[in-house]
Amino acid sequence: MAQNIIVTGSSGLIGNILIPKLTETNSITGFDLVESKNIANTQIGSILDLEKTIEIFNGADTLIHLAGAVSEKSPWDTVLQNNIIGTKNVFYAAKKVGISKIIFASSNHVTGLYENDLPYLKIVKGDYSNLEPQNYPIIDHTYPIRPDGYYGISKSFGESLGRYYSEIYGISIICLRIGTVIQENNPSTNVRHYATLLEHNDLVTLVQKSLDAKNISFDIFYGVSNNSWRYWDLSHSSKILGYKPKYNAEEHRK
Repeated sequence: MAQNIIVTGSSGLIGNILIPKLTETNSITGFDLVESKNIANTQIGSILDLEKTIEIFNGADTLIHLAGAVSEKSPWDTVLQNNIIGTKNVFYAAKKVGISKIIFASSNHVTGLYENDLPYLKIVKGDYSNLEPQNYPIIDHTYPIRPDGYYGISKSFGESLGRYYSEIYGISIICLRIGTVIQENNPSTNVRHYATLLEHNDLVTLVQKSLDAKNISFDIFYGVSNNSWRYWDLSHSSKILGYKPKYNAEEHRK
């Protein structure tokens, strides 16, 4: 069923990957500081402008919230404005205009400090000695949050805000803890990416499955491809969303 979807941060990397595919079956309005090349209908503005955000959101039934600071090294002032105040505005505007579902682009950095622990510390460095793929504890949505910086903290705030809006206002909230999405779509630039990559087609599938999902009040899913050395869970998204990624980063291993 076609949906009227607002995509904040539509001109960014993930927006440019998603929107050409999503427009095949949905009506998409982009909302960003600059025009989106891959979408006919882009509204220019800032999520820090609450009244403008409400105006743009009016008439939509679904929101994909991508906007915000994207670097895990973002300083506090940047994170505060874009990822905390901006996200607060976006959720409020969605409630105000009657949007029924929000897909929130969270991040693996909500649990990033697990990478300081073994065996994950070895895996991110490409040291697989005495390890077998998937034969170690897999981090799932039930693990306690361990943000690795202000960026991860801001994303955990967004998840908490989503829980609140779900329980108090009845909006369906799906939080996607997105792994590594890069323009070149190839893990060879960083050995960590062999574990963490979310390939472009798998990203589109995950978001489409989230759009199609029914009867979810609030939930959290990891966004990662079916990489041999991943340490984030796929069973939960498979069971609830039917997400079955096809790509394995090992295909690029030389």
